[in-house]
Amino acid sequence: MFFRRRPPDLSGYSDDELVRLFEQSRDEEHFAELFRRHSRSVFLSANAFLREVGAAEDVTQEAFLQAYRSLETFAGGDFRAWLLRIARNRCIDRWRRRTPETSYDAAPIQADIASGRQTVGTALHFAMLELDSELPCLPHSQRECLRLKGEGYSYEETAVELGCSPDDVRSHLQNGRRTLRIRMASALAEVL
Repeated sequence: MFFRRRPPDLSGYSDDELVRLFEQSRDEEHFAELFRRHSRSVFLSANAFLREVGAAEDVTQEAFLQAYRSLETFAGGDFRAWLLRIARNRCIDRWRRRTPETSYDAAPIQADIASGRQTVGTALHFAMLELDSELPCLPHSQRECLRLKGEGYSYEETAVELGCSPDDVRSHLQNGRRTLRIRMASALAEVL
């Protein structure tokens, strides 16, 4: 009869300690703990970018595989941020490889539809550029709440991540959204 070894409790170790222990011992339990900690945020980030669950799962797996293979290039610091950067780059690679699924017969019809929406598309593009420039102007707590909510975190998960209460998260989100709505009123009016 075979018994499976119970994994050690690694929850007390920091990410940096786990990376160092993995580099020294190559014990996969250390890397598995990093996966347990960060796989959800990598998946949510990839899914927010790609808007496709299957592709986001693939990107999550690819990001962790790349991190596993190239952990020696990790220079220390924020492991989660490094991992999310790998995932973002994988998402961008997938987005670039996508080929249009348009047949030649449908192209003239879609061109007519697209030309009618060109003004809206341009306005939306400029609204997104303005949003990118306005986000850094928000207070840190509002900006981080908006970022985590955009990645799919719940109020409770965001509160734990930021070390505040769920009510504080709701307040930061409401205030951040209101500030963005006021500061971007003219750009939003052109889109809506």
